Amino acid sequence: MFARKWRSISKLQQIAVGGGNFPQAIVSKRHKFDKREANLWNKTNTDRALDHFDDFYGTFYGDLWPSTRLAMLSSPKHCALVNYYGDYDETIDKLKNMGCLDIQEIFEENRLLKKTKKRKKDPVNMPTNVIETSVEDDESEDLQMFSDERVIAPGQPNSAYLNFVPTTKLKGMEDWLEEEDQFQYVKPTYDFVVKKQKDERLDFPSLLKAFVFPRGDISRFPSPKRSSLGTSNYYLMDAASLLPVLALNLQATESVLDLCAAPGGKSLAMLQTLYPNRIVCNDITTSRISRLNSVLKQYIGQTTTWKHQLEVRASNALHWSEFDAFDKVLVDAPCTNDRHSVMEDDNNYFKKDRMKERISLPETQSALLIAGVRACKPGGTIVYSTCSLSPIQNDGVVHMAIKQLKEIYKIDMVVKDMSMTMNHFKFLCRFAPSSSLRYGQVALPSIVNNFGPMYISKLQRVI
Repeated sequence: MFARKWRSISKLQQIAVGGGNFPQAIVSKRHKFDKREANLWNKTNTDRALDHFDDFYGTFYGDLWPSTRLAMLSSPKHCALVNYYGDYDETIDKLKNMGCLDIQEIFEENRLLKKTKKRKKDPVNMPTNVIETSVEDDESEDLQMFSDERVIAPGQPNSAYLNFVPTTKLKGMEDWLEEEDQFQYVKPTYDFVVKKQKDERLDFPSLLKAFVFPRGDISRFPSPKRSSLGTSNYYLMDAASLLPVLALNLQATESVLDLCAAPGGKSLAMLQTLYPNRIVCNDITTSRISRLNSVLKQYIGQTTTWKHQLEVRASNALHWSEFDAFDKVLVDAPCTNDRHSVMEDDNNYFKKDRMKERISLPETQSALLIAGVRACKPGGTIVYSTCSLSPIQNDGVVHMAIKQLKEIYKIDMVVKDMSMTMNHFKFLCRFAPSSSLRYGQVALPSIVNNFGPMYISKLQRVI
């Protein structure tokens, strides 16, 4: 093993001395990594994942990381998504009797409370001698609120994480690179500006009912019972997984594409709203499609409601060819799945022989987001989400996708700032400070309400 180590270092040094294409900093990084290589080969996949997160997330999230780390290593909480195609009213009553909280009710209460506070501060209700300028329309209010953030200029903090080198240009060095190395040696692009607007009102669909136990309550939901219709009465999922669906702000008669739909929780939540007049659920492998169909059969059953509107499609989303076709698109991209990576050795991206696959994730994610944007109608909404805390897989992917859409496909995008709308969900999730993010919001796991991680970015296609 040690002979292998020194041969590896020698090879890298020869590349650096011989004028290879790889920066000397990579050699230094590898040398630092070698100090613990003897122990690395005996570590489990979860150990390697945790080491990586400690190095990377500890630096990026700072003081927030220790508590987030503790939560990720603890048992997650779930919410119960009530199935409209089961014993709907009866299930709601049972969950309330169990002491569960209705997410929709609390959301509406928070929004009403904020409206009341805003009304009290309205200049119309203030003495005239206090009013310095006339009250303008909502658009000018947006301009005032976003006067410093109407555009996202390059060179802002963390810009090093917003550009990455495609794996095709790494020339065999994927085995020696950590995820952040792929970005560290790329200079920021200084001629690229992204437009940003405040997100419009978020409507919580009236039929979308989900329940959670109160903060600090670690009670477990019992397995869902079969309804009188043969379907299951509720679906257990991470409550943070509802946020991408809600961010879409679905409206009646819209067409929706769930580009990476399996295992099916987010697709099921969309179906519970009864809003879409067409919904396409896509995934790539037979096993994932089978799992998706199993969930739909278990919860939708034999109902004919979606007979002509619901389509399950097995295709490679990277080659999606139905352009300008959907009002709303969800791209819940494959990612390192951070909570799984620190808890389960099976199917773990930190397995030694999956290094190249993990390093290529941002490139794949960016291509998926581009495919989702191209499938969306001009003026439509795209939501990109992951269950990772990685700024590279999150903001970095969004940045590179927007850049390529502009340069290659001449498609302009607008980032929707969700910081105000997500404030209504602070009772449910702990969010990372907006100052650390540029294109979205991150729900951080918290020991008192252990949901997430979940990253959400909302985009609007202009043309």
